Amino acid sequence: MTSQTIRYMAFAFAAADLLIELDGEGRVSFAIGAANIFFDEDEKTLEGRLWRDLVAEDDSPLVEALVEALDVGGRYGPVMIRLRGRRPEVNRRVLFNACRLPQQPDRIACAISQLTASAFSSIKTPEATGPGGLLGKDALSDRTAEIVAASKALDLRLALTFLELPGLTRLKGSLDHQSARSLMQRIGAALRAGSLDGQTAGQFADEQFGYLHEANKPTHAVVHAIEKLTKDADHEGQGIVPLTRNVEMTAGELSPEGIMRAVKYSIDKLTEGGSDAAIDGGLAATFDALVNATMERIDAFGRMVKHDDFKIVYQPIVALSDKSLHHFEVLSRFEAETSPYEAIRFAEETGLVEDFDIAVLMKVCAMLEAAETDPRLIVAVNISGRSLGSDLFAGLVQRELAQHPKLARRLALEITESAEIKDLSRLDAIVQRIRQRGFEVCLDDFGAGSASFQYLRALKVDWVKIDGLYIRRVLKDSRDRAMIESLVDLCKKLGVRTVAEQIENPDEAAALRKIGVELGQGWLFGKPTDRPTYKPPLGLPAVETPTAPRVRARRGGFRETWG
Repeated sequence: MTSQTIRYMAFAFAAADLLIELDGEGRVSFAIGAANIFFDEDEKTLEGRLWRDLVAEDDSPLVEALVEALDVGGRYGPVMIRLRGRRPEVNRRVLFNACRLPQQPDRIACAISQLTASAFSSIKTPEATGPGGLLGKDALSDRTAEIVAASKALDLRLALTFLELPGLTRLKGSLDHQSARSLMQRIGAALRAGSLDGQTAGQFADEQFGYLHEANKPTHAVVHAIEKLTKDADHEGQGIVPLTRNVEMTAGELSPEGIMRAVKYSIDKLTEGGSDAAIDGGLAATFDALVNATMERIDAFGRMVKHDDFKIVYQPIVALSDKSLHHFEVLSRFEAETSPYEAIRFAEETGLVEDFDIAVLMKVCAMLEAAETDPRLIVAVNISGRSLGSDLFAGLVQRELAQHPKLARRLALEITESAEIKDLSRLDAIVQRIRQRGFEVCLDDFGAGSASFQYLRALKVDWVKIDGLYIRRVLKDSRDRAMIESLVDLCKKLGVRTVAEQIENPDEAAALRKIGVELGQGWLFGKPTDRPTYKPPLGLPAVETPTAPRVRARRGGFRETWG
């Protein structure tokens, strides 16, 4: 078989716009195809030039790693690279493939294709902050989410390979600065060379990495490349054997968004726990287990919301001055084995809480409007600060309240997880639109974070609920009592009323009343119950309480014990 025939076979196999053949020195020995599309010149002018002259400088390490790792009979790609144009502004992104045919083991055939209607060409590449063009943890998670969503229509099976490089920190510490930097650049390039498009590889932690690729693509070339790189750099010649685990990006009926929520949540949990979080098999096996378990939990949580598999309960909030009922906080309770705290926290951390919050609000509004509901019933519903970070969610809340104007003064919103909100001026604008409709707003867990007084300065609300940490110590610690006294005094001057939660005994209630706290909540006044009922403590006569129909619902308090 002639060399010319072999070249045409490679060209046909690649189905590319341009075929470039490289000799052992990395020079173009042959070129055929539409070179003018990429370089504005004839393919014959490419012959004799080094491949580095044709590739954008930032992508040269990627191509170098790919070429060095290419075995006889092996193939790499496609990866997305930029070709070097005559001027920097005309550099073009292309899909790049490379193969080393058995008939010509000393030559590498490189196939270049245009990015036209590719599913990934319109996806914005985030800024690489790591060595060798690697993405950070969050950037890789976000980009993977977008590509998984784009690939669904193409029926393309994708996988995320997680790598742990035990001893990498030690190895870098044994090298001088320049050598350590060069090693990390080469490791980054090797990971990018194995990724789907050269842009979906990242670093999660000091010794933890990952890259997205087609599910059926072997990963041994990347592993071998890293083994060789670390062995060459190691003065002792030992190197590092990467621990790897592949996680396919499909899971039953779970949407790509749900899959990536699971992946991102698992990455966060794994990197938080480090080696202490590992199960048998190391961190890679732990990551695999976390992803699979999280996918199952997300799927189960979605089904639970869809089928109303939890119920509404009510906990009374009373006036400390005379123990009279003021309103009820609406909470959610799940199946017996599921902790409300854990369920809501999981929804918060996986991004599921927005749908959950708006569904609860809609359910509670419908319950209050029902003919069988006592019109005296007043309730508060929790809204996560994470949810309010979404413009779409904030708009849905406004729309729901606008549809129920008669519920003003009967429905209040408690903002939980306020520490998650960074743009306080934006949040205050949302709060004021809610208050203008006649619905009161309470800031929950006040005092739990160092920025609580900053929130009070920036947000004009009707109530603040003092965190139970201070309430439990009001009789034991004079400093905590002084904190509550100062907070109550400040709130009075600002025209903001106060609520104390987790009140367990009459002495705590009396101390808080003396300080000036207006309302109280806790087991002293009643545990959450299926119906809004309240029996005053301390032998006071029972009072008639408003009624509501027994309903199923989707959201309420945040705490497992106290709501």
